[in-house]
Amino acid sequence: MTCFYADLNCSGQVDVTDITMAAEALQRSWATGWYDYVYDVDNNGAGDGGLDIADVQIIASQFGWIAP
Repeated sequence: MTCFYADLNCSGQVDVTDITMAAEALQRSWATGWYDYVYDVDNNGAGDGGLDIADVQIIASQFGWIAP
């Protein structure tokens, strides 16, 4: 199965776990200044700390997606 970009844990659906993973990554980014580019779903950071609330919102907007 190929993972959908918002299905962060590759479970086959976008659920609360995926949103929580993104929100926790954002909090880590705010606390440490470092982030994992996997969570930068709008690619605005290009590796320079571009993780922001918009990334969490984009993932949350896909809530309920189920793999075909």
